[in-house]
Amino acid sequence: MKEALLIIMETVNKTEIPQGSSFEIGFNRGFKSVRDVLKMGTHVKSNIISVINHVASGKYNKEIIDPLLSSPIVIVEPDLVLNTKANNLLEEFKTIDSLKLPFPKMTFFAGFKYFKEMDGNVDTMIPYFISESNEGVVVTIFGVSRISRAPGLFKLLIRLDKERGVFCTELEKPPFSLDELSISQAFATALVAIHKMTLSEGEFYISIPSSRSATKNKKRLVKGKVPLIDFKIAKITGKKTHTDPSSSHGTHASPRQHWRRGHWRTLSASGKKVWIAPMQVGDEANGKIIKTYAIGNYTLLESRT
Repeated sequence: MKEALLIIMETVNKTEIPQGSSFEIGFNRGFKSVRDVLKMGTHVKSNIISVINHVASGKYNKEIIDPLLSSPIVIVEPDLVLNTKANNLLEEFKTIDSLKLPFPKMTFFAGFKYFKEMDGNVDTMIPYFISESNEGVVVTIFGVSRISRAPGLFKLLIRLDKERGVFCTELEKPPFSLDELSISQAFATALVAIHKMTLSEGEFYISIPSSRSATKNKKRLVKGKVPLIDFKIAKITGKKTHTDPSSSHGTHASPRQHWRRGHWRTLSASGKKVWIAPMQVGDEANGKIIKTYAIGNYTLLESRT
């Protein structure tokens, strides 16, 4: 995967000496998956917000904090990126005419394995903040200078061109330069996750907070316990997500406000792909659902001891 991605990253300036790296969350032990980290009730979102607010003094609310609080989160397991055949993925992107996101804004939680001495598949997690623009997909990396410890935002623009295919350029960078690893990891994570959620068929896991679970977690927080996240299996068929995202528990009440995932649909007659745009539905007065998606080769992960 890495070699193919580096070829299409030639427009990213790699001549400067790296002076900073992306913001990382390290764990003191290894986990089987990022999903397992969140299932344990770890206050990931609140910890990220606390650290970023501390480092950045509330500077990046619009780009980082607001999406974390109000937009879907997508967990990207490391095996999904490592086991993806880059050439096949890049060829499939050529079958569409533009890059689209399943939701207007998202936060990706990408898992990595840095320390061989730790058990498990994940010991580090990096958040990436994703949004759509008229030119393509914007990936925002929160970085920190190794010299001054000052924060900054590094923005990549991933574009799709009929002749060149998918390629990546710098959109905005902080006063310091990021190392190549930070950039390539963000680029690979974004491409694989976008492909999985908009073009691919298969399975993923989804956490849809019910009103019952929200009440239960409020009680846990009052008692000083961490909230629980329950993931359920869902299937992507290219037509719809087979799960009930807004269950009203047998009543005729309007569903709680939530996003329906945008995706590419293949027309059976012509084979042409058409974009089904994301849509916000439901009544906010009845509550709001913010979903967490988890994508990875979980059948393989769960078979490992």
